[in-house]
Amino acid sequence: MKLLVITNSCSANKYNEICKLRNKTSVEPQQKFFRLFIDGIGKLEDAEVEVLSALPVSASTVPQKRFEYETEITQTGVKYHYLPFRNGKIFRYLTLMGAARKYAKKWSCELKDDEAYVIVDALVPVLTVPCKIIFRKKRIKVGAIVTDIPTLATSMKQRQESILKKALVAAYQKIADRDLKSYDFYIPLTESINDVVNVSDCPYCVAEGFADSADTIILKEHENYVMYAGGVYEKYGVKNLVEAFVALNRTDIELRIFGDGSYVDELQAVCSAHPNVRYMGCVLPEEVVEYEKKALLLVNPRPTDEEFAKYSFPSKTMEYLLSGTAVVSTRLPGIPDEYFDVMYAFEDCSFEGIKEGLATLLNKPWEELIQQGVRGHEFVLGQKNNVKVAKKIQTFLINSFGKR
Repeated sequence: MKLLVITNSCSANKYNEICKLRNKTSVEPQQKFFRLFIDGIGKLEDAEVEVLSALPVSASTVPQKRFEYETEITQTGVKYHYLPFRNGKIFRYLTLMGAARKYAKKWSCELKDDEAYVIVDALVPVLTVPCKIIFRKKRIKVGAIVTDIPTLATSMKQRQESILKKALVAAYQKIADRDLKSYDFYIPLTESINDVVNVSDCPYCVAEGFADSADTIILKEHENYVMYAGGVYEKYGVKNLVEAFVALNRTDIELRIFGDGSYVDELQAVCSAHPNVRYMGCVLPEEVVEYEKKALLLVNPRPTDEEFAKYSFPSKTMEYLLSGTAVVSTRLPGIPDEYFDVMYAFEDCSFEGIKEGLATLLNKPWEELIQQGVRGHEFVLGQKNNVKVAKKIQTFLINSFGKR
């Protein structure tokens, strides 16, 4: 089976190169999500995988003006094609669209009688819209991995922006939402996302997320800190988490928060008043993982009553569980019940609920937390690893469309 993945993600090596070019560090969970998916497919014996990628740069974060076409073959045999483009607020989109259309035409013309599918990141319409036109003419099945609803994904991250930028973002959202409802099959993160985007009742396969099959558990050498990593937004429950932790008055334990978002300024003021609350900023993904492995407890305080919550399966859930550290999360509708067999739950996502939940867990014996962390690691590594989920998706495609 031949598979083309279209995304703005790249290999781990290339991503590290891009991070060195940036003038600030960003939180981009989709990078690891798609890399694990691509690596998982690449490890299947009967799959030939290529990736069409728009490098994750922008004019505001990377000064380099021009990027040339590059290819890279990973250890799993996946071939990445990094599209050429001019780096600018407008030219980046125009040049990427043209390059994507050109490559899509070339790839489809080189197919013979191969069984071939295209899977796209539905949140990157600058690539998906021009490519899908080409593939439809060739009658190639095109499906979308849907990790979020575009309007919700962008609205959560907007800060103070100009009227022009807000108008451009709104137009981009409209294009993305319309494009999202016109695929041959779907790979949504949750059932709730599928209910919204799959308006034509096309075949679908819920992915949830991917744990790295190459990961191994470490012998825990914990430090006394509770940790949150992700978007630092009040709507994500981070303010509730911080205030609940402060109210516990546990000076023997720290709260460390990693990431970026609109709550950062207020958070830093709290850190100044409370030395055991530490804002760690944005760090590279591999560094975040090392901190997760040494933590006492990993926390996801995301509220369950917000509109976006019903579509949420935070990518950190897999990473948290894989770390071997005990995890506590609110009961988001997008997280299946089986996960709560191996992680703790906040039964109430309010300030009081978070405070009571933390108080209970931080009074448990360390050995009990360790065992819960081990159970979480074994669960995701055994049942949700990227190779196993990739095989599930491959089987879904064959069963849905047959061998051609």
